Amino acid sequence: MSSPLNVTALVSAKEEYTKQLLNLLSPEIYDALKTIYDDSQLMKKKRNVSLRNFQIHLKNIREWNSVKTEKYTQTILDKIPYLMNLIKAVFVSNVKILACVRLKNNNKDIKIKMPTVQTFLHKMLITVAEIIYRNPDIFISKNK
Repeated sequence: MSSPLNVTALVSAKEEYTKQLLNLLSPEIYDALKTIYDDSQLMKKKRNVSLRNFQIHLKNIREWNSVKTEKYTQTILDKIPYLMNLIKAVFVSNVKILACVRLKNNNKDIKIKMPTVQTFLHKMLITVAEIIYRNPDIFISKNK
């Protein structure tokens, strides 16, 4: 089992990697949602209808085809070329922390199946879209 110092260092690294990932991806996700919102407003007639249009567009994110997700992913990778390395660091640090607290002391290697950047970003956008879908006013409000 790892010493408490190693676990503390792993937790600190995990927190830092996660914070960096969130800080880098938050503006990108906001930009994607803003684009989706702007596109939904092209059909705008009334405020409640426009929010409904926005919700419909948010719901459609789950059904994006590979071309659309690839385009979204490439836009982000052009700005953040080291994104996959950061995602790997977050995954590995989380798994190492979990491995430190296992009840059994078998020293077998743990295999991690990493998602592709495209899958990771699409799932992340879906998750945020689901939250915004339930209350679209939080996205539109002046106090973001």
